[in-house]
Amino acid sequence: MAMPLNYQLPFKVRIKSFWANEQLTVEEINNFVPNKEQLKDFQSRVIIPEYKNFSIEFKVVAEAEDAVLKIEDVGRVERKLELKPAQEQQLYGAKQEEKFPWTPDDYLLTVEHQGQEYYAKFKVNPKNMSSYQMTRLRKVVNNLLKGLVFDIKYERKGRLKGGFFADFDIYLLDIIEKNLEMIIRCSTEIINSPILSVGKNYQERSERFVLDKKALQWLGSPKGQAKNSSLRQPNTLYQRRVQRSIDNPENKWFIKIIDFINLRLKELERKLESQKQAKEDLCVEINKRRERLKKELSEIEQRSDSYKFKSELIRIKGMLKGSREELKNYHESLAVVDNNLQRVKRLLRYFSFVMESELYFKNTDFRQIKKPSNKLFKEPRYRALYDLYQQILNCNQDSFSLDSKSYQFKDSDKLYEYYVLINTIKALEDLGFKWQEDWLKDKLKQEALLTEIPKGTVIKFENEDCYLEMCYEEEIEVYSESKIQTSQSRFLASKNWRPDLRLDIYTKNKEYLRSFIIEIKYSKFRLLYDNDFKTEVSAQLRKYKTDIEYLTATGELKENPIDKVLITYPQEWGSEEAVKRRYRGRFIFIQLSPAKDELEEQYGYAEFKKELGEIIFK
Repeated sequence: MAMPLNYQLPFKVRIKSFWANEQLTVEEINNFVPNKEQLKDFQSRVIIPEYKNFSIEFKVVAEAEDAVLKIEDVGRVERKLELKPAQEQQLYGAKQEEKFPWTPDDYLLTVEHQGQEYYAKFKVNPKNMSSYQMTRLRKVVNNLLKGLVFDIKYERKGRLKGGFFADFDIYLLDIIEKNLEMIIRCSTEIINSPILSVGKNYQERSERFVLDKKALQWLGSPKGQAKNSSLRQPNTLYQRRVQRSIDNPENKWFIKIIDFINLRLKELERKLESQKQAKEDLCVEINKRRERLKKELSEIEQRSDSYKFKSELIRIKGMLKGSREELKNYHESLAVVDNNLQRVKRLLRYFSFVMESELYFKNTDFRQIKKPSNKLFKEPRYRALYDLYQQILNCNQDSFSLDSKSYQFKDSDKLYEYYVLINTIKALEDLGFKWQEDWLKDKLKQEALLTEIPKGTVIKFENEDCYLEMCYEEEIEVYSESKIQTSQSRFLASKNWRPDLRLDIYTKNKEYLRSFIIEIKYSKFRLLYDNDFKTEVSAQLRKYKTDIEYLTATGELKENPIDKVLITYPQEWGSEEAVKRRYRGRFIFIQLSPAKDELEEQYGYAEFKKELGEIIFK
């Protein structure tokens, strides 16, 4: 096992943690090593709790004034991540409303001094569960949809770069899809029956055979005479042997072509994912702008003298109409990007079988080959693939490289949201509901890489007696007289509430019955509820019960459609009560998370499923 440096370092690195403006702890990082690979053998000694204010201080001895401390850039930090001697940098807590940039993980520190680099790491621990629980939670989320745990906007070495893809990229996609049947057919045939190179060499053997000229020469040579006591009846002869091998130029070219197409597709996949995320971010910003305009419009319309603001009303309505069209255009282009991304992923799956074949592992030096052989051009299978390779090369000669990426994990509160959503789906299926075909289920069938579940996603379930819709972060519209006049059923409230999960219960004939809400909180119970409704969360929960109304398609306004509110939060140490009922049983607090105990899979799932069943089937 590698050991830390056992001599005096020419510098000191200390991490200070704060609460408000009061310094709580100071810890020195002294387990630096000269080789980054050695860090794998060490546990991080300096632990920073998630969301804790902290700073890093860098000091050196007099002769180390040229040293530099570099802090791993996770893409979210908007301040300097390099420190000179005698500098201190507050990494979190310096600004109000700042988002904690480091999700639970290990992070790299590098000190450069006189051409030598020293490496250490610090660890960020999750705030509301153990590191073991967080690891289990991430596995549950990623097992539902690959990539869902990652935030692809952020690399562990900085923000993702890469602009909008060029026409060539989609042309490349079209070429490969058009020739896919040929690629699969030729590849399968080559793997099953590749060109074999024939080699001849001589071996000393005891079997009898017709001697050729070289065998006779060997027999008369000193070596042949030494092996045999009699040349009339020799015991050992020099025999020609034919050998066949798949390690040859033609097969190297085959692997090179498939590898080339595979790398191009992976590069296109990265570009599409980057563009998709950029468009989604733009949609979020437009929606935020629309919400501000809607709020402004609502405030003016509710004034008794609103007629005085006619021009302002026209302006706001015009901006809302323009932003609606803008949002529609972005959604349409986003659908195109997503469709192309799924096309790329399907193609990549087809090429994986070549990379797992014996042919690939016997020709690992395929990138060294330059000139195709005449035999390649004479063999139709190899020639067809080579012609496709030249077609792709000729339409774009730009060089490219593909660096391996390591993305930042999503924030813990968002991952906990996904975890509860997944367990709600599981609980409903365990209660006898069948998950109907919808957007999310379709993604699961495609085994698509998905980096986010969009707000407003509706997941549908059905059993023999009722129909159920689960709405993820669907916004509730603000009440207005004009909406009462419409013939569209909807939820209305005095504010644009967006419950984490709203479950609407209908009869088998889709006649609305009632709803309940699951609010997901990555927090401690003491911060969630008080009997006087002084906390922000408890006030919000009461509003869910009293403020939300349901407007039927016939114009009937149903008051208090929210029957219950379930609030999930992670398992707490020392709490034997998995379920807490408050506000005359209308609020049900349930601890739900991966279990702290390795022998248990989950904590609170049985209670959570039981409560769901009682609410739905009452």
